Amino acid sequence: MSISAYRVFAAVVEHKSFVDAAERLYLTPSAISHSIAKLEEEVGLSLFHRTRSGAALTADGELLLPSVLDVLKAEERLNQNVANIKGLEYGKVGIGAFDSVCINHVPGIVRSFYAVHSGIEIGVSQGGYADILNWLYSGYADLGFISKTVLRDDLDVTPLFEDSIVCLAGRDFRPANGKYVTAKDVKSQKIVYQGNGYDAEAEAVLRWFGVSGPNRFSVTSDQSNIALVEAGLGICFMPRLVLERIPHNAVVYPIKPAFRRSVLLAAVKGRPLSGAAKKMRAHIIEYFGAADRNLL
Repeated sequence: MSISAYRVFAAVVEHKSFVDAAERLYLTPSAISHSIAKLEEEVGLSLFHRTRSGAALTADGELLLPSVLDVLKAEERLNQNVANIKGLEYGKVGIGAFDSVCINHVPGIVRSFYAVHSGIEIGVSQGGYADILNWLYSGYADLGFISKTVLRDDLDVTPLFEDSIVCLAGRDFRPANGKYVTAKDVKSQKIVYQGNGYDAEAEAVLRWFGVSGPNRFSVTSDQSNIALVEAGLGICFMPRLVLERIPHNAVVYPIKPAFRRSVLLAAVKGRPLSGAAKKMRAHIIEYFGAADRNLL
């Protein structure tokens, strides 16, 4: 089994597609298929379910993935050590981030990091909290932006900033007191929310307000959330940061009691960060500057 086969395996897992993995590795789809077939033959296991829409790991593939990523990480550390001995800057950093951080902060973080560390390659994966946790544990991401709502004991975290949770409503909606939204207002409304780990704060608000039942729309993007609200199909709860760069034709209300999201930078405890990842971690903390480190 070769390192190149492991790279192909990891690329197919990451992109969930032989075609997309081929584009990422500058290979042909047939070369990707041949490499995976040869790897499956060597290990004596079926690693992927192949479908028209892409490729998904089999149960055996899931079990093999952590070991493959460990090998690739070891190769990365070796290459970085060689570069350091030669006095060169080298390395790769994987970052997992949710939508609003990707839109509002990641461009500035990457641009300012490249200004001083141009030899380090940065990969950014965008998804919900559950995606980011999976990327951290699997090794695809060295660092991840998460919310305190999904904090786990096996994560090493640094608080970065806080963000208030607000209610977004159509222009025909008005809370009873006219100024802020309470549980009484919410219970008479249909709710739009993001499922699958994208909207832990909204779920916490709904639980606090005692709202449940089937009359809720579940979508997977901030833009979809906003579009449904604009159409008068319900109200939603989201961090204020989401709305900073997304135009909308809706009304923003504070909620009582107030809810806030604590955003943390996470890495997996006990898994040493590479030199490149350590530099990125320090840079992100410096980027957010005077954040309150007592948010935990």
